[in-house]
Amino acid sequence: MDLNLKKIGQSFSVLIVMSVVLGGIYPLGIYIASQTFKRPVLLGQDFTDPKFFWGRLISVEEKKNRIERYNTFQSKHNLPNIFSESEFPLDFISNSASGLDPHISLQSAKIQIDRVSRETGRYRALLEDYIALSTEERGFGFLGQVRVNVVKLNLLIHG
Repeated sequence: MDLNLKKIGQSFSVLIVMSVVLGGIYPLGIYIASQTFKRPVLLGQDFTDPKFFWGRLISVEEKKNRIERYNTFQSKHNLPNIFSESEFPLDFISNSASGLDPHISLQSAKIQIDRVSRETGRYRALLEDYIALSTEERGFGFLGQVRVNVVKLNLLIHG
């Protein structure tokens, strides 16, 4: 009986410590970091302006709007609609688990070059260089895919 009370006391102590750390100190650290760094590149942003590259969707409801905006832009400027809904790169029309992923695939970045070039007046080659500068390799050389950080890319475009 005495041993069980000791274990209950230890468990309760761990619960209190973890509650303070995860419920108070960790969120405070995140808040301080968000105030310290003026340009967060680790969190996805909701870019909808045609002058910028669009990242992953923040919400599922945006999927139809994204496809319609893309196809409308292509039609308006007499460019071919090269994708049907089922052919778009998956990350272009889906959201990440957290909704905060700042990365898209290289293919998703490349299909947006014509739109961004036309809207910003920048040469296609320059935008391809920006994509190369914003491209991140696989984690540890083998985890995941090569990806483009959209926030970094759009910061380069914005100047």
